[in-house]
Amino acid sequence: MAYGIKQWAAASALVLLLGGAGEAEPQLADAFLAAFGASGPEVETEDGTVLHFTPGALISAPFGLVLLSPGAADMPSPLTFGALGVHYLVAEGHGFRVTGSWPDAIGGGTMGNPPSWEVDETLTRWPVVIARTLEGNQGYFSEYIQLVELTPKGPQPLVIFRSSYSDGSAGDTGAKPQEIEGKIVNIVKDQSFEVEFTGTSQFRQTYSRKGDIYEMTASTGTLPDL
Repeated sequence: MAYGIKQWAAASALVLLLGGAGEAEPQLADAFLAAFGASGPEVETEDGTVLHFTPGALISAPFGLVLLSPGAADMPSPLTFGALGVHYLVAEGHGFRVTGSWPDAIGGGTMGNPPSWEVDETLTRWPVVIARTLEGNQGYFSEYIQLVELTPKGPQPLVIFRSSYSDGSAGDTGAKPQEIEGKIVNIVKDQSFEVEFTGTSQFRQTYSRKGDIYEMTASTGTLPDL
């Protein structure tokens, strides 16, 4: 799906991806080691799920370095969830020092999967992680988007909303299959954005900033229930 937004990597910030050329891979590896230590990248969450993290990206945000690390559950099941870990770091000597740690800051999908994600600079003054998870069963599926702002004080959840619907795999239900996809458009930084839905239904939803979060303030339609 396209979302009508720029990735943080495409703007002025520095993003170091695992497996990249030059110094990117060593710097990411050093940051990951600083975040998780030499004992291994396993973290047990409050519900007892053990997440195994891998290096994702090292971002140069306006206030410092941010490490993003996808984490998958060691025992995937419909009741376990993955995550996207967030660590804040500063360069120190020949390596990095962690200044903030939120291993399960951004939740993933069922079956222990981390979310798919990208980083955007157009929504707010700080980088925003756009995390996407797909949920559903028996041929009915919806994608959910989480927006999490990477502020100097730590990751701040902004909003979660459903951004697609599909029942084309549900078999012969006697009704016309529905495929509806949403994309973020008409962004006014730190104020509002719209989600434009197209496909078998066309409508828009408006989200406006209310303090530290975004709320839906207008809608010309809704997605079908799962």
